[in-house]
Amino acid sequence: MTASTSMTFADLQAEVAHLRDELQIRDQLVQQLSQELFRMVKGNATPKTNAQPSEESLTEMRVLREQLHGVEQQVSFYQDQLESRDTEIQQLRQTVKDLGDRSQMLERVVQEM
Repeated sequence: MTASTSMTFADLQAEVAHLRDELQIRDQLVQQLSQELFRMVKGNATPKTNAQPSEESLTEMRVLREQLHGVEQQVSFYQDQLESRDTEIQQLRQTVKDLGDRSQMLERVVQEM
């Protein structure tokens, strides 16, 4: 073995050791994140039986429900308006088609005269 070969081999060994250290650190981080995620999911899955909502929270929920009800009424109103206008558009399209057909028929009659 020459000096450059052994130095390259030493460099490779150092790089392998460095990569192993990084891999070990990453494995530890993945393990910690997995545990934290499990803790968070498990924490959200357990019902809180002794925690009562505050009066402020109840009032806020009531206000939000009222706002939601108002928005639902507006949506329903606008849906009805859209359906009405869609029907009107269909009727107008049919009228235009009928008048176009009638116009063509009259043009033919005039040309035949």
